Amino acid sequence: MELKAGLGKIIIDEEVLKMAKNKFLILSLSRMKGPCNDEMCMDHVIAVAKISDSNRFSTSAIFQANDSTVAVEERMARIIDKERETIEIRRGIRGNLVIRGFIPG
Repeated sequence: MELKAGLGKIIIDEEVLKMAKNKFLILSLSRMKGPCNDEMCMDHVIAVAKISDSNRFSTSAIFQANDSTVAVEERMARIIDKERETIEIRRGIRGNLVIRGFIPG
């Protein structure tokens, strides 16, 4: 399924939509500490997709996708819109959700 998010697009695999049926698919950004141990180490920003039963989240964009709701965090929605990005959400080899095509700005 393809959702229009401003000037960008969010493509969600049908298998992910089946997993998120009657639930919330939440897309957000998260900071992670890098692998080095010195003070020069920088944090990395990564995109995270998760499925939740709870409707407690802070978002700026909410989309209906079949029987599930897609909620996108404000910073992530702004990047998708301004950069005209097309991101794809699919199930990875280990069963976790994977976001492809997103470059945090």
